[in-house]
Amino acid sequence: MAIVELSMITGAIVEMGVEAVWEKAKRRETVIKVLRKVGLKPDDPPSDFDSVYAYTLVEYGIGRPKPILDFFRHEFIRSAFRHSYEKQDPSILNDEADSLIEWHKVGEDLRRMDIDPRREFAHFTAVFNEIVDRTRTPAEVKRDQRLDAIYGDLHQKTAEILERLGTLGALDEIRIELARLSQGYQARQFIIAPMGDKLKVFISSTMMELRDVREIVARALDDRRIDAWVYEARAGARPEDVMETSLREVEAADICVGLFWEKYGEVTVQEYRRARVLGKPCFVYIRDKNRQREKVLEDFLQTEVYDLRKGVTYDYFESAVKLGQQVADDIMAWLVRQHREMTAEIREARVSRDEIARLQAEVNRLQAASRERLPQGTAVDYLAQQMRAWFETLGYRFERHNKRAEDYFEWIC
Repeated sequence: MAIVELSMITGAIVEMGVEAVWEKAKRRETVIKVLRKVGLKPDDPPSDFDSVYAYTLVEYGIGRPKPILDFFRHEFIRSAFRHSYEKQDPSILNDEADSLIEWHKVGEDLRRMDIDPRREFAHFTAVFNEIVDRTRTPAEVKRDQRLDAIYGDLHQKTAEILERLGTLGALDEIRIELARLSQGYQARQFIIAPMGDKLKVFISSTMMELRDVREIVARALDDRRIDAWVYEARAGARPEDVMETSLREVEAADICVGLFWEKYGEVTVQEYRRARVLGKPCFVYIRDKNRQREKVLEDFLQTEVYDLRKGVTYDYFESAVKLGQQVADDIMAWLVRQHREMTAEIREARVSRDEIARLQAEVNRLQAASRERLPQGTAVDYLAQQMRAWFETLGYRFERHNKRAEDYFEWIC
């Protein structure tokens, strides 16, 4: 935001005066008036740095003396604050402030009023962080929760290993565990390595048990112009072992389809876990609802698939042919929903330009994956996307019922 606009903000604040603004209700009313006066929406700050800084100047500055307002609207301080905030290094801001106070008139005013800039920095930063939190989307909240879980897992595993640390060999165990956890942290993007225009679906199951089912599902997806990856058909000869090959392909896929029946497969379970850590959409189908399964498989399904908070919305199947059609239909329905919600978010333009550009690239790719023209999103889709993300963040699960009309949608969760 340009300095002249910050000057408009400080001018509007000074015009309002300082009377009674420390009463919470009256202060909020004054903040709203100033924001509207300078053309900012009170309850919907954009997420780019300059806009958040402008909002902060209003919310922090109401009732404060003019030298403080001039101090924070100065380009040197604004730039130093941005650099300090991005680097998480307060010394950058302190050094710049010391320099400005030495040679600029605003420094004389601050010294005369006995104002400590560092104390004001702390208050300004607290308000800035609060406004940043208001701009976070549900998806960002959920992402941060996942990152917190990874950090928690990292600390827990490291503590467990350190407890057993008695020989030099345990250091290797620490390195292996840190490498495994860092993979999940470094590959957080929704689509890790898209290959061409087609969506890539990784089909996972034990190698021999459901081989015929995998082939039918792959054929159904290929018919919909979706790239289905099945190990025995696509892996070829590689120097890596089976586990490493599979996990690399999971990372390169857009979607993971997990098929389970009677037997527990370590590779299959690790493929599913890697997809979940990376935030990939996971479609899980279980053959024969009442079938007796191996205990270790049943335990895995209970804790990581069926669980209301940790698991996913799964389905049972009996016919392999019908499953192929269902998987293709489910993924196409997901594709349509994603396209609606992404185009709706672009239309609302409540995120940064960089995020809009990223969304547009994803939209173009989704459209390229479909033979038919995908529908554009509306305000209804934007509302659905926001609400779904909040429900998922709070741990709710959705049943298969999903009805959408032009002016409403229905879920069961």
